[in-house]
Amino acid sequence: MNTRVDQKLYFAKLAFAAADMNSAAETALLEAVLFHLHIAYRSYLRELLDNINQSLSADTAQQAAQQLRILDINSPDIEELAKLEQSGDWPAQLQAAYHSAAATVAEIAPAATGTIAVADITAQIDRVTSHAWLQQFHALVQRQRNHAQEW
Repeated sequence: MNTRVDQKLYFAKLAFAAADMNSAAETALLEAVLFHLHIAYRSYLRELLDNINQSLSADTAQQAAQQLRILDINSPDIEELAKLEQSGDWPAQLQAAYHSAAATVAEIAPAATGTIAVADITAQIDRVTSHAWLQQFHALVQRQRNHAQEW
């Protein structure tokens, strides 16, 4: 599972680096960054749950933490993510932006002229924000994985 998280973080980094082109390409690439970060986050949560050897499933770290508390299992990594989500920090912002962008795309009516309508997701994500999320997420994964190796 580590490979999937690392791959999605790498893809997000590549898309972010390529987003300097024109406005249409930048919008497409920022959407790709958002998608890959979202998938990486969900995959990392799955990785953490798998490491505990639980067959639990959760969409958010808060849900995972709550399920683990019921089972009286302690996971500092999931608790840290849950606190970040609860405080409205980058994981909560990332998830909100992803769901908002997905809703925006779903609301676009098919164009009658045969052209393709493009959703402008820049209201959900911009270069500065996406870069900050990428850096913070990458640093968190590295720190948590390094700490886990020490044990």
